[in-house]
Amino acid sequence: MTTIPIIRHTAPLSSRRREVILSAVLVLFGLVVALACGEIGLRLISLFQKDSDQSLALRRSWFDDRSFRRSAWSFIPHGKSEAYVGVPVFINNLGLRGSDTTAAKPPGVFRIIGVGDSITFGYGVRYEDTFLQVLERNLKASASKGMRYEVLNAGIPATGLEYYTNFVETKAPPLQPDLIVMCMALNDIDPELAPEPTEVAARPGVFRELNGFALMHSDLYSAVYVQSKSLLYRFDVLHLEDNDGFGFLAIEPPSPAQTKAREAVGRYLKRISDFTRAHNIRFRVVLFPVEPQLSRQALQMYARQLHLYFSDDVMSGQPQGWIKQFGADDGFQVLDLLPAMRQADHGQLFLRNRSITFDPVHPSSAGHRLAGDEITRFLNETGAIASTEPTESVKRRNP
Repeated sequence: MTTIPIIRHTAPLSSRRREVILSAVLVLFGLVVALACGEIGLRLISLFQKDSDQSLALRRSWFDDRSFRRSAWSFIPHGKSEAYVGVPVFINNLGLRGSDTTAAKPPGVFRIIGVGDSITFGYGVRYEDTFLQVLERNLKASASKGMRYEVLNAGIPATGLEYYTNFVETKAPPLQPDLIVMCMALNDIDPELAPEPTEVAARPGVFRELNGFALMHSDLYSAVYVQSKSLLYRFDVLHLEDNDGFGFLAIEPPSPAQTKAREAVGRYLKRISDFTRAHNIRFRVVLFPVEPQLSRQALQMYARQLHLYFSDDVMSGQPQGWIKQFGADDGFQVLDLLPAMRQADHGQLFLRNRSITFDPVHPSSAGHRLAGDEITRFLNETGAIASTEPTESVKRRNP
């Protein structure tokens, strides 16, 4: 029997390559078209939501990128962002957040400068809702005839005691403040306190540059970025304590690093206190807590939601005790906001945003309102404010 061989015709190798390349091109083309449609769709949505905090186009933010600054410790005068963390931000002629004003203090004005980091700046909060603006409105409402008040916001995100000292010693004197209110967060207790270079020297890596470019120019990337980042925190891939601006050393168990940080903080506070005293500037310190300090429920929530685990010792308010002791030793008054926030806490005093679902550091508008009223009461009670009494509304909220 004759066997007839079966001949299988196979396509030439070059033809297979063409098919693979064609398929890859079609897939890539489809992906590009889908991304383009998504980008166009989000931009069209943003046109109808131009005045809304939920506008996808307005979520991207370049404002806090340090390449936007002239130095690590300043903003460009008249810089702006339509939606920095969901809210508009405008920088005035002096390089401070807020409306334009004169460098020289106008006659008859009692000028207050609030110095601090992103909390003072008003991270995620409209300018008119920041605690410094609440303070200014309270003072104006209770001012005696002929008395005028002006509160300047010298808060800059991602800074600390190094910046506060630099501002008080170099930038504040020409502004002729009557009072400086230094607003401290617990992440200011840092073992690495050292002078920061005036000019930004380090160039970001390629990935960071690409990421920043995409965030600045793509609505779709911004939307995906914040949602993905939130999920990564929830699934314990990213860790909040590794994020810039979220340092928790102050509420961790005692350690050599904590001791070193306390000593550095004490030196900076004394330096600022001595400078303001020598220049006849009134000086007060305000301490902001972190949300896990407010209640055991908040402590458990952060362990469950963001994998931040602390012992019940954080409830003691010990870090605030250190700062108050520094004040007692050196003769300056300190306001600890922990008791007032703990009493008013209903889970609404700290920011909730799309990037980090639960923000343990930055107060919400409600938190800023409470802080502004408490600071008004504190400044009046400690004689920091000239010729005024707290308003009845503030008295009722702060018995």
